[in-house]
Amino acid sequence: MNKVEVSGELVTRPKAFKTVNNRIICKFTLKVMRAYSAGAVYLPCNLYGEDAETFFNCADIGARVALSGELIAVNKDIEMACKQFVLQDERSLRAYRAHCSARLNSGIALKIKPLRSRA
Repeated sequence: MNKVEVSGELVTRPKAFKTVNNRIICKFTLKVMRAYSAGAVYLPCNLYGEDAETFFNCADIGARVALSGELIAVNKDIEMACKQFVLQDERSLRAYRAHCSARLNSGIALKIKPLRSRA
């Protein structure tokens, strides 16, 4: 079983990309404080699909986030492939509500860059 649930603070601004198959990927780094010792772990994360677009529009540096997903290996690095997210700070929740209502009322669309392959 490969299931991970973490909460932490965003330390990089989320970046959204489109794959060749028109899937949206949102990449960001999460700072997770260690429970039993001093220090923190910086976890690279990827969020996929419609949640990725919403997260890109609502979360910013410093936002408190809880994530659920699985660990994956990408080019010999360990990353987290996120399935769900929960915004835990008030500023991000307000942005989420504004994004959802704007999307319902006007059908906004994002201009997202294509994902470049890693060389």
